[in-house]
Amino acid sequence: MLSNILLKIFSGGFYRQHAGLFFFTFLVLVGAVEPSQLISYHYSLMLGIASSKVFLASVCVIWLLYYTKVFFYLLKEIDQPENAFLFFSATKFKTSLQIKGWLIVTFVNSLPIILYSIVTAIVAIKIGYYGNALLVLLFNATCSVALSFFIFRYSNRFIVIKNRFSLAFTLFKNKPIYTISPFYILNDFKAAYLITKGLSYLFIVGLFILFKNDATDIRVAAIAILASGTSHAFLVLEIRKFEEVYFKLLRNLPYSLLSRFTFVVIAYTVLLLPELIWLLVRFNSFDLVSLLFFLISIPVLFHCLLFVIGFNVELYLKSVFGIFIALFLLIMFKLLYLTVPVILIASFVVFNIKYYKFQ
Repeated sequence: MLSNILLKIFSGGFYRQHAGLFFFTFLVLVGAVEPSQLISYHYSLMLGIASSKVFLASVCVIWLLYYTKVFFYLLKEIDQPENAFLFFSATKFKTSLQIKGWLIVTFVNSLPIILYSIVTAIVAIKIGYYGNALLVLLFNATCSVALSFFIFRYSNRFIVIKNRFSLAFTLFKNKPIYTISPFYILNDFKAAYLITKGLSYLFIVGLFILFKNDATDIRVAAIAILASGTSHAFLVLEIRKFEEVYFKLLRNLPYSLLSRFTFVVIAYTVLLLPELIWLLVRFNSFDLVSLLFFLISIPVLFHCLLFVIGFNVELYLKSVFGIFIALFLLIMFKLLYLTVPVILIASFVVFNIKYYKFQ
């Protein structure tokens, strides 16, 4: 029943609102060639996706843009006044049923690219590119599951969790202050943490498989680190919310701004330990230091960004995507060594200005 309700509201509305976009895309894909060559044209495209690492990576970026479009649409519609009844009805269902419902909505809204990716994977298997076929399927499956889970969390964001009083004191007790945020995530967001680490692992392994012939190029590692760090954006948002809602007493503790910023850096270092261990095992040169600081600086930057834009989720996600594109371009122009100190300095400047002024 819940799935049917969500589909009627969020899938039917999605296709009605974007009918013009789909029609235009259909005309481009179909009208680009003669009708008699349509099948061979798309078969050639799929062959290119299946056999070319660069082409596959480019298509994955396009698919990611589509998933981002779906995500923003769902966020916007959930906040519409006419859909406020969902807070009193849909959120009362079991967690498994809610996630299942949102997963079905995500699947239906993403049906065009899911079907295209399945056929592409079949073509890849047919010509012997099993790794690329697996990457295509894993990419779309991971995006769908992650999107569904984050939408579920967003739709339940106002629910008061029972037995939550004195949480800040409980977390603080007998623990170094810089471990409180990671402990909170591991305690209250286990599923989100595991999904994030799964995404991080997929990005790292997938990129190194795609560019295995260029694995020694520092840019490949930097892009993998960028994707891995960006995948933690949701956890960063929850940490900032925790600081403002349950741990406001931190502002009254006798620490300098430099010490507070250092606590933030150490907290994300703890949260990123699996990725940091992988870097230590994988690299043993001067590049290691830059990559380590680059990985840590990304969530730190997102953390400080939230002092500027607040908890506007849609604006935050758009900003994260914009930062991702900007950093990607800097990496491609071989400016990694300059980018890392700039990120950390900019983050500290924002932190220093906005920390006590955030409302």
